[in-house]
Amino acid sequence: MEQRDQSSTLLSYDVTTEPSPVNISSANNPATAKVIISAGANVNVDCKYIAIQVPIGDDATDMYQVSPLPTASSNNPDWAPSSDVVPGMGTSTSNSKNFLFKHVSEDMAVNTPFTITVDGTVNSSSGVAVILINERSTLTTDGTYMTRQKPEDITKAAEETFFLNNVIATYTDTPGIPVTLLQSGRDAQLQWQSNGDYFKVYAGGNTAPVSEGSNKYYDIGSGLASDTVFIVEATKDSQTLYQEFFIKLERSKASFTQIDVNQSASLSQGTVDILSNSVVFYDGLNFPNNTYSPSSDGFITITISMNTTISDDCASVALQVWPSSGGQAQYYHTSATGQYSANTMTIPVKKGDRLLVTCYYNHQGSNSCWMTCLWTAIGQGSLGQAWFAKQAGERKQKAADFIAALEVAFEKQLKAETRDLLIDSFLQ
Repeated sequence: MEQRDQSSTLLSYDVTTEPSPVNISSANNPATAKVIISAGANVNVDCKYIAIQVPIGDDATDMYQVSPLPTASSNNPDWAPSSDVVPGMGTSTSNSKNFLFKHVSEDMAVNTPFTITVDGTVNSSSGVAVILINERSTLTTDGTYMTRQKPEDITKAAEETFFLNNVIATYTDTPGIPVTLLQSGRDAQLQWQSNGDYFKVYAGGNTAPVSEGSNKYYDIGSGLASDTVFIVEATKDSQTLYQEFFIKLERSKASFTQIDVNQSASLSQGTVDILSNSVVFYDGLNFPNNTYSPSSDGFITITISMNTTISDDCASVALQVWPSSGGQAQYYHTSATGQYSANTMTIPVKKGDRLLVTCYYNHQGSNSCWMTCLWTAIGQGSLGQAWFAKQAGERKQKAADFIAALEVAFEKQLKAETRDLLIDSFLQ
């Protein structure tokens, strides 16, 4: 006598899917999936039939599309597809497909394990489909067959889009806080977000990855010496995505008072103030013939211009440079001749050189010549008077005192121009 009992099955079933999770189909991408039902051997159970019923259609509670219809197979020859009509074991309808397998073993005992696989095209609706496992079974010691049922929920959803994004650089001591400029020498890390399975990181011109694995970060460390382009490669199944990230190092502002270069020098690693300090140290008539010594390398620019209507009136200026390394003085010269003429010269000088500017006149004298002297430092150097400038000033004052004494002795007041010429002659 056969009875129907839809409680628990006597055999234990393990139900899995391939892929897992199950993806639904899209308009241009039909998705297939297998439902794999496995049962172990159980010599205490006799079983005549096993049926797998799957819902088909377009609804969220349906598993497969109606067309093409799903198929099923067994990996064990003891279980063969059957067209028998067995009451209580289900039938195929317009909304379901029933797969019946008959146990062809003589004693009906489940002596070997088996697997039944259902394969089909998943419909395009996300949801949960219920698979029914029916078995006609009995305990070997009982002999009364019953129809027993086990439902199994199968979840299907849209496939998660493969992504790789949000690549950032962060310091390891302040994780999660993005930085736009990295400080050289501070430990940093490259991070990204992705649902990929495997990642490779390429840096600069390297053709081999500097890092690879499942981690979603790369420890840069503190050894980044220059701006670097990183490329993150993410892989998921047969898909690959790339994301580029440019790391720029923060440059400290650098100032120089001296640059010694034998062949070449790179100043590309920072913001450099080189010619930021310029000062006019004389602008007028009657240059005082002071001596200077710069505290950095730099340039002396001297402009001489004639303020006269006499065509052959002229003036000239000479720059004498005594090298700080010793040796003979170097002379530089420029002049201006004729009405409203002008000329300029720019001379490079080194830190510690001693400089003397001298102006010479013809015809109209010092009132016809205007001179502008500009000091441009490399870095923040200044143009201080040389050690013997004080001595020169003292000598000039002695000459001025001597001429003043002559004026008192002869009771005669000299013109300023004549007095200056006499003082200059004493100092030569």
